Amino acid sequence: MLFLLTETAVAETPAMHVRNALMLLTLLRDMHPVLVPLYPELTQAERRAEAALVMIEHGAPARLSSLHVAKALRALLATDLDWEVITEIPTACTRLFRALFALWTEVGP
Repeated sequence: MLFLLTETAVAETPAMHVRNALMLLTLLRDMHPVLVPLYPELTQAERRAEAALVMIEHGAPARLSSLHVAKALRALLATDLDWEVITEIPTACTRLFRALFALWTEVGP
């Protein structure tokens, strides 16, 4: 058996960023189940991110996928939670911002 190791970093795709944001939101839901009924924005952000992921993976135009990513971001930003305590929210926002910027570069001028 032969293993080859390379030093080139693999650039993350928008789908990878959205998938990682979804994992963080799932982790948040599992760790703090009481937050979901109190903050419906979390469920809305999760639904929008899932829609964006499906669109990205099925080859939808980047401008349409970016709308769902942007709405997921808006929902997370509207959540009135302390980001210093619930650290999954800013990390998920970072992932969604990276996906949004990557999608914007795919659209071009």
